[in-house]
Amino acid sequence: MTRRIVRTRRADEDLIAIWQSIAAEDLAAADRILDAIDARCQQLPRHPFSGPAKEDIGRGMRHLVAGHYMILYRIESEIICVVRVLHDRRRLRIDG
Repeated sequence: MTRRIVRTRRADEDLIAIWQSIAAEDLAAADRILDAIDARCQQLPRHPFSGPAKEDIGRGMRHLVAGHYMILYRIESEIICVVRVLHDRRRLRIDG
């Protein structure tokens, strides 16, 4: 079964914040980073278990890395839910 990708509102907010932060200095770099994150996410329907488990931050959580960003996601019955997208130096919190 191929699952579709769904992002939480918080993941969308993370992506907007990432783009705005980088775009303040370099628009092209901001676009490249979001493209790299998106490319990693697009691999998930074919390889949903490719990201290692991250159970220490939430049951069923897994992660992928795109540059300095960690894509946190959960595999559900019909979807792959991207929960957060965080810089690797940020303290991991799903709720905030």
